[in-house]
Amino acid sequence: MPLLCLLLLPPVAGADNDDWSLGDDQAFPATSPVVAGLLLGTDPQDSQTLSAWLLLPLTPDTELDLDYARTRIDDGDDAFDSNDLGGRLSYWIGDRLGLYAGYRFQGQRDALEIERLRIGISRLSARGRIDLSLSQGDIAIYTRGDLPPPLHLPSRFTSDSNSIALELAHRFGAGEGMLSVERFDYDRDLSPLHARPLLQRIISANALQQSGLLLRQQWRIGWAWQGATRHYSLQWLDSQNDIDGAHSRSLLFDLRQPIDGPLDLLLGAGLDNDDGIRISVSAGVEWTGTR
Repeated sequence: MPLLCLLLLPPVAGADNDDWSLGDDQAFPATSPVVAGLLLGTDPQDSQTLSAWLLLPLTPDTELDLDYARTRIDDGDDAFDSNDLGGRLSYWIGDRLGLYAGYRFQGQRDALEIERLRIGISRLSARGRIDLSLSQGDIAIYTRGDLPPPLHLPSRFTSDSNSIALELAHRFGAGEGMLSVERFDYDRDLSPLHARPLLQRIISANALQQSGLLLRQQWRIGWAWQGATRHYSLQWLDSQNDIDGAHSRSLLFDLRQPIDGPLDLLLGAGLDNDDGIRISVSAGVEWTGTR
């Protein structure tokens, strides 16, 4: 599902710190403006996506990030909706050290539910950023509701889920480079969902369709650069699934073009090797208030 990758990488700060661009003047929360955006996407496989975000400074030292994304697949028996929503509250000690806490939900209620709480610390400098975070939460995988009574199966299987993430960003002249890695751990072995066909028959079809969200690890490498008026970014994403160990790789390109005062046009394209080569496109707008 290539567009799901796009939704997990919104072009502004989200609850999981997806905005790695350092900006033109390394603005800190004390001078940050209100930012709001909307992005729509599609691909030839009948996937539609919508993502929205809001960055809201609360005090000179505190800001709130909110984001929501939805993926809809219209493909006969494989049709489903998947949601990704979260929020993060950040507090800055001076202008270089930040602490944050956030919540994120992924999946679909009564199918596959992933909920995580995250805490982290960011260290900023004039040339880059180091970000370290930990998350703790749980997952719930629901069984089918139309199973015959003799089976007497639980309505869902659950597992604790933890992760640790590290992100490094550094400016090189007019460009910025980024490297991030996140490692996930579960207290339940998820491989039987792939190895045992009988188990697949009792799990909700919507849960199986969204099982790509159950990651073992994820690497991201990015490069961004500023032109005369346009801002460009290129990212390579490698995600390993915890169920079967398979890798999904995506190449994402984004362009930001000012169009009218505080309004920017956002254009994106993605190339994904999940279930064959897929190409996706996205377009949206972002509004930035005055500082």
